[in-house]
Amino acid sequence: MPDIFDLYLGLGSNIEPRIEYIDHCILSLKKYLDPMAISSIYETDAQDFTEQPAFLNAVVHGKTNLTPGQWLEIKRTFETEAKRERDPRLPKGPRTLDLDILLMGDRIVNEPTLQIPHPRIRNRRFVMEPLLEIHGDLQLPGDSLPLQDYLLAVSSQGLRIFRTSTK
Repeated sequence: MPDIFDLYLGLGSNIEPRIEYIDHCILSLKKYLDPMAISSIYETDAQDFTEQPAFLNAVVHGKTNLTPGQWLEIKRTFETEAKRERDPRLPKGPRTLDLDILLMGDRIVNEPTLQIPHPRIRNRRFVMEPLLEIHGDLQLPGDSLPLQDYLLAVSSQGLRIFRTSTK
């Protein structure tokens, strides 16, 4: 019998219609995750390449028995279906959909194409806030501090609630 993991996924979009890309992704994820919790949707100013529209971000949590490799393929499929274009000259540029595998139980994966936990969770308030909204005392695998402690060191990054979770 395959292992079942708690999976946390980060969703982002900053190309209109942003909310439709996020909502469609959430609806499509229901085929793969059960039960599913969805954070509020947050709007955040672009962080790296600031000459672009604000992002909508959310986190989805559910149980899965799929492998990290299978989730990487699902992620790529969803982004392709959303017609995400990748410009190598602008890797942090605008996107229709960005789907990140944030956490997968206590698993730690360090491969060239996949790192779990996501390596930039602790630097992104737009990831930590929705993660903590779903799971308030979350601690990253291999970390001695609760995720909540990292919020103090990260600026607000222009974070504001766009749509409150309906849980």
